[in-house]
Amino acid sequence: MPDMSPPTPAHPFAFRLGVPPDLPGCLPALRPGDPAKALHDAELVRLWQRCLGHGAFVIIERIGQARSGTIDGFGLSVFVPDGFADRYFTDPQPGVTLEFFRGLAAGEPVLLSEPQVAHANAGSGINVLVLHFGSRLGDFSDPQTLALHALVGSSFYFSHGGHRIRSILAETYGPDATRFAEDGQFRLLKDFAATMPTAYAHVPLQERPHLVGLRRDWVLGAGWYPMAQLFSSVAPRVYFSRTERRVLERAMLGEPDQVIADALGLSAHTVKSAWKHAIQRAGDTIDGLYPGGSSRDSATRGREKRIYLLTYLREHMEELRPYPRERARTAARVSARR
Repeated sequence: MPDMSPPTPAHPFAFRLGVPPDLPGCLPALRPGDPAKALHDAELVRLWQRCLGHGAFVIIERIGQARSGTIDGFGLSVFVPDGFADRYFTDPQPGVTLEFFRGLAAGEPVLLSEPQVAHANAGSGINVLVLHFGSRLGDFSDPQTLALHALVGSSFYFSHGGHRIRSILAETYGPDATRFAEDGQFRLLKDFAATMPTAYAHVPLQERPHLVGLRRDWVLGAGWYPMAQLFSSVAPRVYFSRTERRVLERAMLGEPDQVIADALGLSAHTVKSAWKHAIQRAGDTIDGLYPGGSSRDSATRGREKRIYLLTYLREHMEELRPYPRERARTAARVSARR
């Protein structure tokens, strides 16, 4: 029988962590129907800028065309207070993204600070609001579109895994994007066109809004569930500094030191210092992390230690997330006694 599988896309994609200069290039990738398109471009970019560091920003590009100026897809999420998220789970309404931006512009406390995220990671968990998943490719019958969307799950886990997630909320537009979310185990909270047909009679089918979401109590205890890994986290054993966490996260995607320095606005010396302290801190905390030597051996083993540390972090994303210092130290002591 002939092979009926779809052809391999000619231009596969890769994801990376976004940086502020990427923001204007994301505007053409906004989905049709996204209410944020009603904002002026400059205003929207300013609001996006205020969100950076309070969630995740991921860029998807064609391999070999990184930083060419053409962004094929992007994801932007933020961490919001319990009250904001719970209101939409209890009474789903259209326009959650626009309401968030209006609150942000008005100075309302719609964003969690890093200390608040650390506290939530050690407590009841954080609420993720997906502001955008934008893509220049929207035809789900096109293998290129499927190749790009295949990175959504891995990029989302990379940028959110290790947090103690309480809920995830997102607005999708059109039946194809909504079906894609449901295939990823999100629940449809409301199809607004179905419940308010008159209000959306004039809106094109692919621009009609839906609200989807997930909560920890829906996932945990439900057996094997692909999204469950995002909702089950443990306390970190190592307490890395904020700079160390940011350097290590980018290093996990294969970025060399100079690229990391440029992306984070740091000097090359600061990046090297972050590596040195992270390697020592992890080695002092985790016995046997570096086979054949300690964290303070000769610098000639530095590159090898980087490999061991990054290998550990790929399976322990919680080490890269904010967490209260004293609780992290307590978790390390408890783990060491086991």
